[in-house]
Amino acid sequence: MMKIIRILLLSLLCGYTYAQNDEVTLDYVQENDSIVFQVKSAAIIPIDIVSKQVDSIFPKIVYKELVTVFPNDSIRGFIRVHINDFENLKQARKERKIYSIQAHYGDRRNARHDSTYLYSLPYQRGRKVEIEQTFFGKSSHKDIASRYAIDFGMRTGDRVYAAREGVVIYAVGHFTEGGKRKELTYKANKIVILHSDGTLAAYAHLMHKGTLVKKGDVVKRGQHIGYSGSTGYSGGPHLHFVVREPGDIAVPIYFEDYKGQVLKRGKRYKRKH
Repeated sequence: MMKIIRILLLSLLCGYTYAQNDEVTLDYVQENDSIVFQVKSAAIIPIDIVSKQVDSIFPKIVYKELVTVFPNDSIRGFIRVHINDFENLKQARKERKIYSIQAHYGDRRNARHDSTYLYSLPYQRGRKVEIEQTFFGKSSHKDIASRYAIDFGMRTGDRVYAAREGVVIYAVGHFTEGGKRKELTYKANKIVILHSDGTLAAYAHLMHKGTLVKKGDVVKRGQHIGYSGSTGYSGGPHLHFVVREPGDIAVPIYFEDYKGQVLKRGKRYKRKH
């Protein structure tokens, strides 16, 4: 006998996903006396699923620490639980976090960040923009996924340009709210672009309906791709820009005309080309 019950990725095990929630879903399937978990991906590039048991109360749970789900595919059996333990697991979940499940865009086995690449500043040629936050910013650029992010002081409706050529793997523009509220953390309009070296650039906090590209589009360096805004967890209009290796590891980047320079907070930089 096999029974399929669909749940959201975060609802049972209190996991966290860096890849977008609408790209990854988790089901569990009853097979005889076991519950078997399967993950499905709607992404157009591989997604790594990283599982970690953070409470050893259920030592009989069998799981794989890392599995890769290929584009528009699924994997079954990366977590397997006896049905009796599963009922106990659901009860214990009300009191504590049992598992961490993270989903990361990209194929870490084949990605190698090209540290020599010089990016184009993501705004109009000839314009100067002030840096509101830079590498290891005190406000929010502290964790491994954002420590090399840069916040450009752009107004709502300012044009955003691709800093590097690549393929759009995710684009969302329907969110309307912004502010310093935790429930808005994952409600930022954004564009994510895959580069030739396997890194991924995120352009975040775009305005409502501020994305001009869609998943699967090939974009050129310097192409107009959207409009800046203040959606999601944001203290005001700006463009949050970060480049990451698979595993959501932010990497340092440098810009044309400012080779080797870390852009400084409070300073204005002109895009010359």
